Amino acid sequence: QRLDAINRTSGEIMAGDLTRRVPRTGSGDEFDTLAENLNRMLDRIERLMKGLREVTDSVAHDLRAPIRHIAGFVDLAERELPAGSDGARGRLDVILGAARRMGALVDDLLSLSRVGRATLQIRDAPLDSIVGEARAEVERDLGPRVIRGEIPRLPPVRGDPALLRVVFINLLGNAVKY
Repeated sequence: QRLDAINRTSGEIMAGDLTRRVPRTGSGDEFDTLAENLNRMLDRIERLMKGLREVTDSVAHDLRAPIRHIAGFVDLAERELPAGSDGARGRLDVILGAARRMGALVDDLLSLSRVGRATLQIRDAPLDSIVGEARAEVERDLGPRVIRGEIPRLPPVRGDPALLRVVFINLLGNAVKY
């Protein structure tokens, strides 16, 4: 029975509930020793994950403003270029695209740092519109019409629409780049 309890708890932990701990009876036997060691290990993992989320969140916030400044100044410089500056305009477009991609990466980092803290919004998600939004964002960053073809009618799926959007932005962006 005690082994079943340890297996049940470890299954819940593997399924994502990192707050669960292996039950102890206080008997001091091998099962209690194992439970104590597993629980200490889980406490350490939880602290490390929290620290990683905090660092990721902090770095992402610190990068957000400079990236937006770069994009803003490039956009302003582009508008101030005299007619016939196509070469310079093209180079500024490349810089602006790179700044937007860096901004998207920072947003992804912030989303990932929140996954462990936030409650997922699991519901029926309209996959075709999520893929359409991801396509539009990738094309905004990498240029229009970089993705050929139409998005087929897709059935809804169970999931968090915001995280699914990030997944498809990454998939499409990588498909275009590589």
